[in-house]
Amino acid sequence: GPHGPYTTVHDHVWAIKNDSTIESSQDTTSPLWVTYSNIGTNVRAMNGIFAFNNMVVVGKEDGLWAYADVAAGISVNDFINITPEFDRHPSTSHFTRGLAFMGWLYMNTRRGMVRYNGSELQDVSGVVTGAQLADFGGRIRAFSLDSSWLYILMDTPSSDASATKTTWLLTLDESGGFHIHTTHKLSIGDIYDAYTFYNGTNTHLYIA
Repeated sequence: GPHGPYTTVHDHVWAIKNDSTIESSQDTTSPLWVTYSNIGTNVRAMNGIFAFNNMVVVGKEDGLWAYADVAAGISVNDFINITPEFDRHPSTSHFTRGLAFMGWLYMNTRRGMVRYNGSELQDVSGVVTGAQLADFGGRIRAFSLDSSWLYILMDTPSSDASATKTTWLLTLDESGGFHIHTTHKLSIGDIYDAYTFYNGTNTHLYIA
């Protein structure tokens, strides 16, 4: 069976098995898995797998691989690399985190951020990095969201890898354009994921 990460599309659980193969369950309760191979080369690591607009989107170190209609079935040639430019700049830090927000799938790259709407890929690294943001390293550790905001947890540019390294919590909204807000400075350097929960009164952000 697969080792994860996992996502769910069309009542199927999809997961990474190795660097060129993903697997899909028969349905959300079935113990049986179907293998789909040849998603790029096994020389390049498979970093993430995401659900977006009923699509399975696979992030590898050499690019983003997308398939548009899972319900119609999958053959070995259905996943294509929509970002060939990453083939010249591969990294195991590309596309390790991703989350759908306001019609776009936001994902990290090694030192920035891109978004994909099913037909167009945009580099939006300038939203979270720039000359006036010297304390922001560009390395996104986690995404979360609520109905209005995309929450971004981002490293500082220091080479410090300790558990108390500074991480910035940024919030982004798209009302009339990109608006980025520096919300909190955290002494948590080993963040893996984040989750937002609304309890009827307040929004809480949980960090793992």
